[in-house]
Amino acid sequence: SVGRWSQSDWRSHSTGKSWVYPIYFNFDEKGDWSYAQPEEIDFEFTVKDHNDEEQPLRKKGPHDSTETLGVYLAPDGNNKTAIQELRKKSERWRDLVRTGHLSSKDAWIALNSTVIKTLEYPLPALTLKEKECDHIMAPALNIGLQHSHISKSFPRAVLYGPKGEGGRGVINLYTTQGLSHVALIHEHLEADTITGHLIRTSLEQHTVELGVRYKMFELDYDDYSDHVTDTWLKHTWKFCEESNIKLIERHTPYLKLRRKHDSLLMQDFIKAGYTGKKLLRLNQCRMYLQVTTLSDIVDGNGKTVTRSALKGEIDTTRPKHYFFPKQSRPYGKAWTLWRSAIKKCYKVRHGNIAKSLGYWKDGERDQWKWFYQ
Repeated sequence: SVGRWSQSDWRSHSTGKSWVYPIYFNFDEKGDWSYAQPEEIDFEFTVKDHNDEEQPLRKKGPHDSTETLGVYLAPDGNNKTAIQELRKKSERWRDLVRTGHLSSKDAWIALNSTVIKTLEYPLPALTLKEKECDHIMAPALNIGLQHSHISKSFPRAVLYGPKGEGGRGVINLYTTQGLSHVALIHEHLEADTITGHLIRTSLEQHTVELGVRYKMFELDYDDYSDHVTDTWLKHTWKFCEESNIKLIERHTPYLKLRRKHDSLLMQDFIKAGYTGKKLLRLNQCRMYLQVTTLSDIVDGNGKTVTRSALKGEIDTTRPKHYFFPKQSRPYGKAWTLWRSAIKKCYKVRHGNIAKSLGYWKDGERDQWKWFYQ
């Protein structure tokens, strides 16, 4: 049962208005994940009502959006319901203006001070694409321009441009959304807040998932985004690159090299020319094995690639330095690609890499249980 909230908190709410999102993941034979549906999760969630009796909580699917503080959100991050609801608000404002008797001056003021403010409100929590923002804005913008005696085909660059540079200063939803994300990161990244903890945790997970010696916002989005899970931060990363915004964050530590001549596997794969689906499969193999560097897959003498690494078996005797995202064991063809990439990148002959690794760094040697296998 859900018992982490005080009875006073729950007694003031109706259990009929409460629900739970049970989150679990399914993996297919290729190692790709998807959200499990509520009916697949054999677990009942309950909470005590005002009579101190256990009542079942309604389970909702990860794709189902629910309105929370005026924003429609779903655990899987889809924005379908949010787009529909925001479009309705835009259409309702259009219909009111169409049947009203506003002067051109009042129509322009109303466009910028009423409906746009309503549409702005949920943007910090959403991850809308630019076309989706245009779709939401279209009914209100078109009628607003028409009643302001401005052509509907008026150049958007001028329409959204700042007044100080000759633009009309209309708020662009997509730009406003992206800037609100950047502002939230700036405000909370170093703060002891729930939002700050979530942002830092997500950044650290992305660093492990990327597997390279750079932070997310230091990397080219087009080159590295294919093997990164879609998140609020990934969306912000894309916006920053599109807008030529350099976001500097000093919180997330870089992945460490453990030995002299060591290197990061993903960086070496990318350097060797692996991209797209192949890079994604290699990363799934790496995350399943829970390794980041070449030293993680060679034995203690720094020369030989371990049998477990080549066979796709997790080595439980090795020290673990990071918490990896959950990853099931990829299918057979992925491991064929993995072995081929290892041999190509490190010029493996008879199980030995071309350039042996040297001494350990930062006391790494003391954490090993075995040096040969």
